[in-house]
Amino acid sequence: MKKILSAMLASTMALSLAAVGVFAAQEHDLAPVTGMSVVDADGEPYAAADVTYTAGSLTMENVTPSSTIYIPVYDGSSAYDNVSDYYAKDFRDSKLYSFRVSKEENGSLIDSIEYVSQKNLGNYTGRPDWIKVVLKDSTMTSEEKFEGTVTFKARKSSDPAENLYTPANVASGDTVTLDLNLWINNEKVEGSDASADTGDRFYFEPDKNETNVLIWGDDRAALEFDADDDGATFYARLSVKSDGGIYREYGDPANADLYFYDFVGSPTIPSTARATLTLGVPWEEDDNAPDPLGCYIYQVDEDGRLTDVTDQFTYSEDEEEIPGWTTRTRTLGSYVLSDVELDVEVAGAEESEPSQEDDKEIPDTGRGGIPLL
Repeated sequence: MKKILSAMLASTMALSLAAVGVFAAQEHDLAPVTGMSVVDADGEPYAAADVTYTAGSLTMENVTPSSTIYIPVYDGSSAYDNVSDYYAKDFRDSKLYSFRVSKEENGSLIDSIEYVSQKNLGNYTGRPDWIKVVLKDSTMTSEEKFEGTVTFKARKSSDPAENLYTPANVASGDTVTLDLNLWINNEKVEGSDASADTGDRFYFEPDKNETNVLIWGDDRAALEFDADDDGATFYARLSVKSDGGIYREYGDPANADLYFYDFVGSPTIPSTARATLTLGVPWEEDDNAPDPLGCYIYQVDEDGRLTDVTDQFTYSEDEEEIPGWTTRTRTLGSYVLSDVELDVEVAGAEESEPSQEDDKEIPDTGRGGIPLL
């Protein structure tokens, strides 16, 4: 009798283990879609040298802050990896699959990760599906790595009579995962004679113990300084985008034309003495162009308030690297150029008084605008 009971117990345990093996959740790797690339917000493929995409893992180099990454999931005709019975069309059905994102390292660099279905991008038509990764903007000047995982998890076992694509052998709790490894940093511009476009997100690495010149855009702004022996890098993006709030509060009441120079992050210049900053002429010369000597310059604080700093600048056409309005400074701020005077507070005496060090005497033009150098 004991032998019979033991045999029955062993048989029951074997059947239980077999059942566990049959119904245990299966883990699968999300794999690249044949013939499709990882693309940006415009549908342009990222450089192949920067993308390593294998089953279950995506590694990308030279990813910049504020960028958008679209990872293809469905090619419109086959299973996601051409091996398993999972079809990516089912991922878009929230009743069948949950979508979960875990951020293991430097998650603060990521703005959002979401599943986007049926979106045509670039040359890819047929309304494919994507994993969309949006990075936050950042003034970072050194590379950091983001690590995270995207997981699709079956909410229930599949039923061919209920769902169209996934076969019957998908069990509740089955997962399909993709590990993300993104190496993130702004682009680097270096050298003693450098240039960059306005709006570019980059950091500048000056030549140590040398006179460095950096020019933005088509002579929109210029910086000249003698770098110290540390040669520290600094974020050097110049945004010239108009600020609607400033226009409404200050520009519109005066019927003014405003031009913006926003050095994002107000970086400190690693120079041995104060640097020379020139705000370039933002318009083409014609009969209707404003008189440069009659213009006003305002500094914008972090709350969007303007302070008149006109008397801290001088105008010249050929004394500096580019024609424009020049001042001496240790930090790059945010400025607004106006063709007429605005109704704002005038800078305090301590701010507007020229320094005894490195400054030229500012002549009085008697015109109320920019002095002539």
